[in-house]
Parts: sequence; structure tokens; C-alpha cells
Amino acid sequence: MVCERCKQRKGQIQVTRLVEGILQEVFLCDECLREEMKLKQDSPQTANHMLTAILDAVSHSALQVNMIRTTSCSSCGMTFGMYREIGKMGCSQCYQTFSDRLEPVLINWHGHGTHVGKRPAKATDRLTSKAELQQLHKALKAAIMTEAFEEAAKLRDKILNLEMK
Repeated sequence: MVCERCKQRKGQIQVTRLVEGILQEVFLCDECLREEMKLKQDSPQTANHMLTAILDAVSHSALQVNMIRTTSCSSCGMTFGMYREIGKMGCSQCYQTFSDRLEPVLINWHGHGTHVGKRPAKATDRLTSKAELQQLHKALKAAIMTEAFEEAAKLRDKILNLEMK
């Protein structure tokens, strides 16, 4: 990547700065970074001025609203911040309360947002037949709705055979 200041040398250093309340990321070469740091050292701003500017920028952004309106679980009172500290949910209602924030976490951990875990070896046949029964019931309803009664009769017989097992 080319230095965004001199446009001649390779920009190897990523610099993030706050300009008028907006974070900007630029890539600079070593020489331009030194020049920029020299300018900042010569400027009369102190650390206090910089912190004040940052706090002013945050107070006029959506970040303040999110900090004030912290969502908490209606059942146990847990907040998402508490979950991040502890690493466990407070109750089963927390999963619904924080579902929009949990999905990215789950995708990061597992690579997807839905559970595709293992099935117990003893229950595999039972769970497979249960899923098959659900599919057959849906197909039966669809066949009845389209008035395909011969197909519906075949599906009904399959359902009865699976339920008898």
C-alpha cells in the first residue's frame, strides 16, 4: 500500500486518528510518520485537550445512547456486559434477550449460527425417524391441500408404519 501522505513510499504503518469526531485510518511510511509525530509534539495540545476532544466526540455519537440504554434480561436482570465478564447466561430468557448480540459471537466461535452438534449414538435412530415423521406430516398436509389424494394415502401409510415401530 502506498503512503497516503507523500504518495511515493510504501505505507507500512496504520495510523488511526480522531478528526472532528470521526475516526480515520491512514497508512503512512516511516518518514511521514516521523514528520507527523514531530508536528504533534510541537503543537500546544496536552493530553487533557486530547481526552476532552475524544469525550466530546463520543458524547455526540451513538455510543452514548448505547451506553445509557443497556439492555437487561427481564427475567434475571443480567446485562450483556455481565455475560461477557462471566461467560455464561443467567437464565434461558437471556438467549432471546441477547440473540442479536449472541449470533456474531456464536459465528465467531463455531463458524455458523445454528447448532449442528452431535447426536447420541443410542438416540440416532429415534431422532432420525422423528425428523422423517415431521417431513412426512408436512408432505401429507401439502398433498391434501393440492388434493393429491393418492399421494396422501401413500404418505399416510408411511407415517403409520414409522409410528408402529
